Amino acid sequence: MIDLDPCAEKRAKICFIMNAPWQPIYSIERSGIAEVTIFGAISVVTGDGKIEGKTEALLTHGDPDFTLWTRSVLKPWQLLSHLNCLKSAYPQLKPEHIALMMSSHNAEVLHLGLLSEIMSLGDVNESMLQCPASYPLYAELRRQMVAEGLSPRPLLHNCSGKHFGYLMAIKAQQGDPSQYLKPEAERFQKLQGMLCQLLQRTDSHLPVTTDGCQLPNYAVSINEMARLYHGLANPQLQRVNGELAEEALANYGELSRLMSTYPRVIGGTGRIDTELMSDKLPLEGRPHLIVKQGADGLLSLGLGPCERYPNGLGILIKVASGFDAKEMELIAGELFAQLGLREHDSPHPSQPKGTRRDHIAVVHHFRVKAMSDISALKQRR
Repeated sequence: MIDLDPCAEKRAKICFIMNAPWQPIYSIERSGIAEVTIFGAISVVTGDGKIEGKTEALLTHGDPDFTLWTRSVLKPWQLLSHLNCLKSAYPQLKPEHIALMMSSHNAEVLHLGLLSEIMSLGDVNESMLQCPASYPLYAELRRQMVAEGLSPRPLLHNCSGKHFGYLMAIKAQQGDPSQYLKPEAERFQKLQGMLCQLLQRTDSHLPVTTDGCQLPNYAVSINEMARLYHGLANPQLQRVNGELAEEALANYGELSRLMSTYPRVIGGTGRIDTELMSDKLPLEGRPHLIVKQGADGLLSLGLGPCERYPNGLGILIKVASGFDAKEMELIAGELFAQLGLREHDSPHPSQPKGTRRDHIAVVHHFRVKAMSDISALKQRR
């Protein structure tokens, strides 16, 4: 039957917006009228301070229980599922090699050099990679390759380091490297079990899909992703149940240090995670900070103990319209300011020098709870 109601489509759109997990994050206004509004969701958690492994919400903007694909922000846990095997079988691995295995690299000279070393010591090669042939993420290098008529290659895919980690682990266990993508394999069941134990879920299965690099990827809630990054940056505060979670926790400190020590390996030139870990937005007291961006609008951050937040922070930002580095920097800058970690500033969109800009404003639609509000809530319980 054909619906002839001219308002049906409009009502459907309104219904979708009302039920969507997204909320306005910020708007750009010109003379008081909004021209651009960015939608998404944000979750900020801190350690409870009294109950080990428990977190408290400082900011819930959008639906914190909405399930999203973890994409590349999952890479530290993908590596954790076979890190002990790699370290045992390949003692020559340098810290930078391990960092590259959880990176979304630009395929710059630094990354290609490390990939070459990994292939040599692991006896693996580009022909074994089953990630798609790609151009470098770094726009300048990509333009140069296109101009020179060079073809994309699997080695240049931003996930090639992660894939080599899987290949080397399978070789060490006498498995079949050609089958390393199969989602039903034991290594991926182990990964799911580890995540569920770390999140203290009662089940051991998560929604699964195929990521852009062709490896299995899993979905957790917005709040759970913030909690995972809080734990990665604050392993000393975690309480876990289960052998897999204990194994992961034992390596949390190492991976967390590698991320913050080698920010250029994790991403590269112009990448928001690299820049934030390299103090582009300096934080008071320079606390331990880990950051990982993911495809289609994801940014996860973990902050270690500091004077203002002795139990650390875990943050997940999801922009509904996809990833834009300038948008993420604007959101992260405001979030750090509201958290009291840096002086408040509200940068305006870039304008040609000399043009009037006092009629343009950035209006943020989220507000972080003060720690005093959390304390008052606990006292009322």
